[in-house]
Amino acid sequence: MFVTSQGSAHGRFQRAVLRRNVLLAETAARELGRLSLIDALSLVALYAATGSSKFEAAGVRWLGRLALEGRDVGIGDLQLAAAALGRLKGRRREQAERMLLELL
Repeated sequence: MFVTSQGSAHGRFQRAVLRRNVLLAETAARELGRLSLIDALSLVALYAATGSSKFEAAGVRWLGRLALEGRDVGIGDLQLAAAALGRLKGRRREQAERMLLELL
């Protein structure tokens, strides 16, 4: 695998998320193909933090993936995840992110 001086697509994705650069994060995500649940959550959180209009649809898709791919995820967990996704835009965003990460 060839790696440019820019690093791997995953490394670029992570740096773009940390820098809150939606365009670069999306570009790296497309290069990666299918994102892991945790990376997809990072993108959803980035959309929330930046006020992107893509937040709602991405959050719903992520919740569906959690239902299908999550380990030992029940209805109560999905309810909790949906509530936490809704709080990603609020002032308790960090708490919501931690709660979502715990479900993974």
